[in-house]
Amino acid sequence: VRHMNLNTVRLEGKFPGEAFFEAADRMGVMVIAGWACCDAWQHWPVWGEEQYTVAAESLRTQVRRMAPHPSVILFMYGSDVNPIPRAEENYLKVFRDERWSSPIVASAANDTSAISGPTGVKMSGPYAWVPPRYWLEGADKRLLGGSFGFLTEGGPGAAVMPFESMLKVAPESELQDPATSKVVNFHTGNPAGLFYDLRFYNPPLEQRYGVARTTRDYFDKAQLAAYEAQRSFFEGYSARKYQATGVIQWMLNSAWPSNYWNLFDFFLNAGGGFYGAKKGCEDLHPTYNWVDGGVSVVSSRYSQANVTLTASLHHPAGEELWNTTTTAAVGPDSATGTLVKLPPMATPALLRLRLWEGGAAGAAVSDQVYWLPVEDDKLDWDNSTFYITYCTRYADHTYLEEIPAPALRATAQLKDKEHVEVSLSATAATLAFFTRLRLVSPGGEDVLPSEWEDNYVTVFPGETRVVTVRVEEVPAGASVVARAWNGEDVVVAVGPSVQLV
Repeated sequence: VRHMNLNTVRLEGKFPGEAFFEAADRMGVMVIAGWACCDAWQHWPVWGEEQYTVAAESLRTQVRRMAPHPSVILFMYGSDVNPIPRAEENYLKVFRDERWSSPIVASAANDTSAISGPTGVKMSGPYAWVPPRYWLEGADKRLLGGSFGFLTEGGPGAAVMPFESMLKVAPESELQDPATSKVVNFHTGNPAGLFYDLRFYNPPLEQRYGVARTTRDYFDKAQLAAYEAQRSFFEGYSARKYQATGVIQWMLNSAWPSNYWNLFDFFLNAGGGFYGAKKGCEDLHPTYNWVDGGVSVVSSRYSQANVTLTASLHHPAGEELWNTTTTAAVGPDSATGTLVKLPPMATPALLRLRLWEGGAAGAAVSDQVYWLPVEDDKLDWDNSTFYITYCTRYADHTYLEEIPAPALRATAQLKDKEHVEVSLSATAATLAFFTRLRLVSPGGEDVLPSEWEDNYVTVFPGETRVVTVRVEEVPAGASVVARAWNGEDVVVAVGPSVQLV
């Protein structure tokens, strides 16, 4: 959570042990707790005296347990809906009796209680894939999950596991044609619910990025789509602070190997969604506005930052087509207005945004790439449900299939028992787009969890990127695997630590 630059975890009725709360206290991660939806906690019409007593005393137990923890900032004593009056009165009496001092909210939904008043939050989805522009366009139109208010749960839906995680679930022979694979679709949601397969996800994936050419290509495109979706989700809410007052991604993780609703998978493998979220939540972050084509800077720091911003457009093969540089003073915990406006584009392009503190020298504090179509997705807001807003047109990113395989060079050096430094270089003639980095054991197994300083990085022609990874302990004989878009695995052994005397 901290490595993604997130600051809060919501618990919906599934409360971990004391070690979780103690870790949250130590690490400054806030916790929103509350009862679960869609089960006995919300079945008030069939409650008898026993259920009212058990519910109140269950709350009392959790209040006494959580009250000493400064990480617990809120308790939702309802979930999808407010409790009925008798249940709410019982809960409020427990909070008073136990002298609970943190905020309480009747539910996660935009609702008003006759007893406690409006909740002040919203639970308006989405829960299935939506395009990057959804969040800011929704904010402008004041619709659904758009970036305004406090969204207690929502996000861009499916989160297909990285290929190496799916291979732990089933052999590659069972993953052929992943869009229709029974195994891939089985690892989704409740078979009796809405999300029992990837039917909301695969059509836009294929329309936007092209039909998968191979099994591996499907999973590579899924990570690219996840990165794009999660980055824009968090960027949308951050760019509108404090018209937008907070957001909780549905969900953080899953209790089994799932291709839905997670930022890291069951095996603690962090894919495109994880690193898209991490990038979108940088504490000093240049961000692209998918609605008006402008670029702004968002700061989550508590002091002013004087920055230099460079925006450049590139041919998908890497050639620079346009660039501009500007400076700005970014106030504490704020978002600037538009600092740069992109020129009209007749062809697809890669947008590179780099940000430095002070002048444009040394390593940038942020370096990221957006892939821009000529025509963006077109949302059909009138064709919306609580879980999805459909599109009448999809952005065409199939040009990414034509990026030439790069000539990528890599080295890896052990820094200490927990850290490896990786250097990636592209030749003057090639672009290493969306390069995935993995640290693997001598047997080829991923070393997990691994915290990459940055991942899915793009190395422009003639440039070098240096990225560090942290693990619990780097195994002897470890290697780094680097795989750029449309490229093959580049495997390099982790070299020994070098001590300068």
